[in-house]
Amino acid sequence: MYTSFTYPGRNNTYSNYQWHWGNFTATQQALNNGWYQWKAYDFQPYANGDAYDNLLGSEIQYNNPSNVNETIGWGNWVTTKLSLDGYRLDATKHMYTPFVNQWLGMR
Repeated sequence: MYTSFTYPGRNNTYSNYQWHWGNFTATQQALNNGWYQWKAYDFQPYANGDAYDNLLGSEIQYNNPSNVNETIGWGNWVTTKLSLDGYRLDATKHMYTPFVNQWLGMR
């Protein structure tokens, strides 16, 4: 079964965007119960050869403009809705660095 998030209970509150398998990196479970990435969409390996991409096995493709726009739109909506004045970002080494920089620049 492919990854898919349609959020029927959201009722298009801030967006009608739906996430499907094509919005995520191509990962699959390895024989040792780890994960391996069989198509690296948006990461270049670091010095040790690890791109740190497979934290949860279903990583968002942040080099996809639609995904970027949706995530930033959601961030703006939740920031306004909850009157947030800051964020704590964990595990950003697993995220596409240009996206993290863009996300932070938008705040």
